[in-house]
Amino acid sequence: MEKPMLTRRDINLSIILSTIISPSVSIASDIDTEINIFLSGSIGYFTHYWKECIGSDRAIVAFRSDWLQHLQFVKKNCGFKAVRFHGLLNDEMGLCRETCNGSDRLNYLYIDEIFDNIIQIGMKPFVELSFMPLPLRSSDTDILWYRANTSPPKNMEEWFNLIKNLTEHLTSRYGFDEVSSWNFEVWNEPNINFWSGSQEQYFNLYKNSWNAIKKVNNFFRVGGPATAQMAWVSEFIDFCVAENCKPDFISSHIYEADPQDKVFNSNNLLPRDEVIPKAVSYIRDKINHSRLPQLPLFVTEWSSNNPAYILTVIYKCIGKAKILSYWVFDSTFEENGPVQGFGSSYFGLLDQGGIPKPAFHAFHFLNKLSHNRINIDNEEILATYTEKEIVCLAWNYSRFNKDKKLTLRFNRKYRYFKITTYNSKQDKAQELWEKMQKPLSPTQEQYKELRNISMQYDIQKGRLIEGSISFNMPPDSIYLIELSEYNIY
Repeated sequence: MEKPMLTRRDINLSIILSTIISPSVSIASDIDTEINIFLSGSIGYFTHYWKECIGSDRAIVAFRSDWLQHLQFVKKNCGFKAVRFHGLLNDEMGLCRETCNGSDRLNYLYIDEIFDNIIQIGMKPFVELSFMPLPLRSSDTDILWYRANTSPPKNMEEWFNLIKNLTEHLTSRYGFDEVSSWNFEVWNEPNINFWSGSQEQYFNLYKNSWNAIKKVNNFFRVGGPATAQMAWVSEFIDFCVAENCKPDFISSHIYEADPQDKVFNSNNLLPRDEVIPKAVSYIRDKINHSRLPQLPLFVTEWSSNNPAYILTVIYKCIGKAKILSYWVFDSTFEENGPVQGFGSSYFGLLDQGGIPKPAFHAFHFLNKLSHNRINIDNEEILATYTEKEIVCLAWNYSRFNKDKKLTLRFNRKYRYFKITTYNSKQDKAQELWEKMQKPLSPTQEQYKELRNISMQYDIQKGRLIEGSISFNMPPDSIYLIELSEYNIY
């Protein structure tokens, strides 16, 4: 029988693609908006929770030299701290071949090399335990181009020993302090076709994984259920309390095209742009009213290609999720086979050749913000400050494709300003690629040209005379506004 290749992401992809160029949903912006940026107002510490993790395809692609180069690039320019990927236990990783029992029969070489490289560049692995290795699979049910096996283990004791031995090895190699800063997530999306067992079987898998990791050290962080569509959260918490395997975090995934009747248990449809932030609020409220109300929420997959929408989601989820892990950081995404070439992958902050895509620029601008936030009653601006500077990030996510005039007023004088602008409808790399006749496999010289132009922003700078600044924002554009007492620009 031919193996199924499509995933939930593929089913929804045609719907998502229709919103890339001209999103059909958003909260309309005022045409003329004035905002006071006053340091005498409400201020507080600003957690950059979107930096905590970034997604990737699967473990084995981390052997590609460009994968590591791209990871270093997004770490440097966006500040990401950890990377999460599928398939750590896949057969291609070579961990166990004839048996998964006994540490002396396990081959950790590939895992060690990948984790070594991640740690060496100053990041951490976010350890997703998937998929089922050959000696343990209970059926031949698999999905995706790389044939990830989705079956429950045929021997749960052997699974327990595999996870325990792997955790012991990681602790021995990297030390308690390092491993205790990681997160262990049990499986990926067990409520859909990434798991061919039942909910009860997944809960049992989680319990045994939890016990195996905690047996090595009780301080190691373990969580789940890593579901699609924010599913199973209440049932999972109840199970964990009853079975004394309380998670250190709740994780789940949400995409704007997910079926809303399943996400919210309601047929009252929301505008598409409201799905992600309202789902995060909905699940946060469920956790708050559960038997474990203090558990942090990790959204370990979400995505969009619209920079202004990305900023909208991040703004609206502040204080609700502890991790908001974007899926994925580059376009090496092989769930349905190798991508056809440049410009052919929906997913990724970076395209082939490490060229920034529109979504990248949202995270790059976010990385300029400090941890000192000026709280402002406006959903399209984030303002932060340091002793000598104010840095604001503003965006115009527009349903009606209209410009917005924005005026910022300050109660403290700054001598200099700099405004850096990115407009996804006028992406310089995309325009150059089109002039090149859209090659699927650009030459190295073409890649160099694309790379050079990709970070060339439109910039205005000068003296700030009257304590205010005004500018027009095209729809779906993002603006980084920096003010300083010193002429550092």
